[in-house]
Amino acid sequence: MKHLLFLALMACGVARADVVLDDFKQPALWTASATDQVKATLRADAKAGLCLDYDFGSVSGYVVMRRALPVSWPAHFDLLARLSGRGGANDVQVKLVDASGDNVWWMNRPNMALPTRPTELAIHRRQISFAWGPSADRTLRQTQFVEFVVSAGQDGGRGALCLDRLSLKARAPDPVPWPEPVRTAAAGVLQLDYLVPREFNGVALRWPGKPAAYELQASDDGKTWRSLRKAPGGSAVFLPDSEARFLRLLTKAMALPELLLRTPEAWPTFNAMLAELAREAPRGDLPRSFLGEQNYWTLVGVDGGGQRSALISEDGALEIGRGGFSVEPSVQLQGGERITWAGVTLTQSLRDGYLPQPNVHWQHPAFTLDIDAAADGPADRPQTAPELLASYRLRNTGRAPQTFVLTLAVRPWQVNPPQQFLSTPGGAVDVAKLRWQGGRLIVNNQPVMPAQAGIQKAG
Repeated sequence: MKHLLFLALMACGVARADVVLDDFKQPALWTASATDQVKATLRADAKAGLCLDYDFGSVSGYVVMRRALPVSWPAHFDLLARLSGRGGANDVQVKLVDASGDNVWWMNRPNMALPTRPTELAIHRRQISFAWGPSADRTLRQTQFVEFVVSAGQDGGRGALCLDRLSLKARAPDPVPWPEPVRTAAAGVLQLDYLVPREFNGVALRWPGKPAAYELQASDDGKTWRSLRKAPGGSAVFLPDSEARFLRLLTKAMALPELLLRTPEAWPTFNAMLAELAREAPRGDLPRSFLGEQNYWTLVGVDGGGQRSALISEDGALEIGRGGFSVEPSVQLQGGERITWAGVTLTQSLRDGYLPQPNVHWQHPAFTLDIDAAADGPADRPQTAPELLASYRLRNTGRAPQTFVLTLAVRPWQVNPPQQFLSTPGGAVDVAKLRWQGGRLIVNNQPVMPAQAGIQKAG
């Protein structure tokens, strides 16, 4: 009946009909399932609705709550799920499955921390993509089943996903073309009126000079403003799932920048924003994967090391732990020029031709750099005690003495490329904590301990 009601409202021209698809008061409509060694049960809760309790134990996997719910999807809509939960940060997914069970559309939120109180999650049509299936037509039109999935991510462990309302809200189509914004500028203030509310995922800033500190604000009526971001500078800001009619930039800079909205299609992810910046930056400032180039890598770890294993890229970057930050080398020449992977000839090999200890070799007219990586740890504790070992050997290949500076930079992205979206999504990663302590660099509670460097003169 709800499905028929939705179609009737659309036929009458109601642009933003909000139709309840499920109020979760009939738990028998839902089933729970899980992968091997993972526990999943459904539980009715008077305040939270229907809860999917899960326990990943010490393994990876996923849990699913599923029901038959036939829906004909409009071209423009928001799927609204009011949810809450407990537990650590894991991947939360919504899957829409057709009657054959073979074609799946999904929305995936990696490492999402569920709110403790019921909170509405708005899933826009553009955020739902075709995941897999044999269908040649990947347009979302008709599905038969809906699934809510929790997949072991950053934290795993035990927890619960609770839902008490699922509804569908039709949206009016976007105007074609969008109206040109009205721009007003005064001393230290730039304001844009887009005339109609605009959805955007970020803003690119084009400064006429050196980027300056600024505050970016948004408003729906031009009177009440909310702060979107305060920053000491920069040329881009990622603001996923934003919507406003007015934007305002406040700065003490003498010259105001140009503000360019980036739509959800242009910047669907933070990785997409980095890819745009990579195209504008000197080659080598970001990994080649952000330029759309193939990024080859290999695993560095002990048998059974799992989350504690590392990756080394063909360019010599090391990813510390699964889904972790990376360490990238660069070499500064005596004249001040900085050399990255983009300025050298690269070759790769294994120790003695077969041992699982990879080497990346940089060849430059002035020097060579060898990056070797290995892992060491007891066989009885492969996931708790392994250590990543890396060595960097910088050699002067000229006849005259030279002073080089070898820099090992902690970078907020993985070796795992941004094109990877299943299991462990690649690309950017959050570096939330960074400090020196007792001669060790602590990055997100992960110690990186530099060994003593030495200089050896050629004989």
